[in-house]
Amino acid sequence: MKTEKIIVDVHGMTCRSCEKTIVKALYKHKGILQARADYASGKLHLGFFPELIDRGQIEEIIQQVGYETSSIKGSKKSLILKTMILLVAMLIVYQLLSRTGLLTFVPQIQTGSSLFMIFVVGLMTSVHCVAMCGGISLAAGASGKKQSSRIVSEVSRKKAAGRALQYNVGRNISYTITGAIAGLLGQAISISNTGRTVIMLIAGVFMLIMGLNVLELTPWVRKIRMPLPSAIVGLQARMSKNSAFWVGLFNGLMPCGPLQMMQLYALGTGSVAIGALSMMLFALGTTPMMLSVSFFSGLLTNKKSHFIKIASAALVILLGIQMLGRAIDIPMLIQARQTNRQIESADGTFARIEDGYQVVETRFTNGRYQPIVVQAGLPVHWVITAEQGDLNGCNYSLLIDDFDIAKDLDYGETVIEFLPEEVGVFRYTCWMNMISSRITVVSDLQA
Repeated sequence: MKTEKIIVDVHGMTCRSCEKTIVKALYKHKGILQARADYASGKLHLGFFPELIDRGQIEEIIQQVGYETSSIKGSKKSLILKTMILLVAMLIVYQLLSRTGLLTFVPQIQTGSSLFMIFVVGLMTSVHCVAMCGGISLAAGASGKKQSSRIVSEVSRKKAAGRALQYNVGRNISYTITGAIAGLLGQAISISNTGRTVIMLIAGVFMLIMGLNVLELTPWVRKIRMPLPSAIVGLQARMSKNSAFWVGLFNGLMPCGPLQMMQLYALGTGSVAIGALSMMLFALGTTPMMLSVSFFSGLLTNKKSHFIKIASAALVILLGIQMLGRAIDIPMLIQARQTNRQIESADGTFARIEDGYQVVETRFTNGRYQPIVVQAGLPVHWVITAEQGDLNGCNYSLLIDDFDIAKDLDYGETVIEFLPEEVGVFRYTCWMNMISSRITVVSDLQA
């Protein structure tokens, strides 16, 4: 029987697990002699018997498991345009929500909407988890065997629901624990504000790369791998035969792009609590779709998932830009380069001179710090007022690296004292480096 070899361009692979998903789907059909998918190049190398299966059928199989071939892939210009439109729309929505205060309703979310956005990222990247990389693991958790998620419908509703619940409970626990560990590691190495900034820069760059990678705009990124040790992979395979819970638990260690991106984000928080909360919200965001797939197989294998994938990537890019903005703090860089004349005309709450001291009073509200203006050469007596509800898990701790100050705030009045000796603009931040403002030091307050 005559054989044929072809190379097919496959779009939509976002991690190494996608290779296995495509290959396994193809081997289930007669006529496939050899199949090898390469995530790095986006190519599928095939050997097959054309009398048993043709190229059209092969492309249909690939599409059924959630991927696209070159024949249906839109142009790169169109993809970039759609992504830019989504980014602009998300920025507008983000600004509107920030102004209405909806993003600061929950105590931790006021840190810049990141926790709220992380939940949304989880909600949207669940498309990746179900239709692409997580389908096989989900099927194992639902049926107790390594088989397609389509077979789940043959299992009784109660058993399917129980196994799906076990799988997701294990996965949520695993994500939360890895988030706490990442936050602890970030806390250990974030000795200074500079250390936190470096971590946030790395996390921001990684998020940008990840988003561009999902959009397939940066092919070179695909060569980067973060695989699991073989011992862990083997242990996961053995445990998955016994319980859906263990499948979910070990999924927290899967070398999955979106998951590793969020783990790096948790590292950047420098907090056990915030790191765990971030990963928990991400896991919760993915849970509805992961549960639904147990009952509605093939739900996300249609073309509608393509738009969700683009939106998901755009949101990840937005998160990356947001984190880079916090790390770099461009407004502060601009202010730091101001001339002396510009510094003298700075705005903010001005100190008043009393008995050889300069006293400045400010109130910290939920998610915002106020800029202050003081005079060089005189000790500062800074009184910070915070009423019930003003403090939260982020803004309660204040860092002023230039004056070697780290201060936890209390409800009522908190006093910070320091001596500014040089004219300039100095940054102060929350302990997570997410909320910041400035201290402008002038030569003469009366000028």
